[in-house]
Amino acid sequence: MATAAIREMVDVCFQSTGATAFAAGTCDTAALIGATPINTGAQGNFVASVVISSLIPVVTGTANTTKSFNSETFILTPAIANGSIKWSKDVSSTCIAAGLC
Repeated sequence: MATAAIREMVDVCFQSTGATAFAAGTCDTAALIGATPINTGAQGNFVASVVISSLIPVVTGTANTTKSFNSETFILTPAIANGSIKWSKDVSSTCIAAGLC
């Protein structure tokens, strides 16, 4: 999945900082997780972008409008459980209704 690299970078950042909660300035930007602008998106034939939101690091992948896709989104929302991040597919992901995720 195109979102996997960013999700894993957030996980590593969170574990290496010893954070116990999400907070502004903790693993919630590309710079803080060690990504550079060239690898924060996964543009290609099927993916338009992969971005991370601030404060709570929600990861959103968006499909292109080509190859039978219509900008569907795949949104991963993190929650902290027992010192680790558990990722869940957000119900507002438009890929669900499209049968893509």
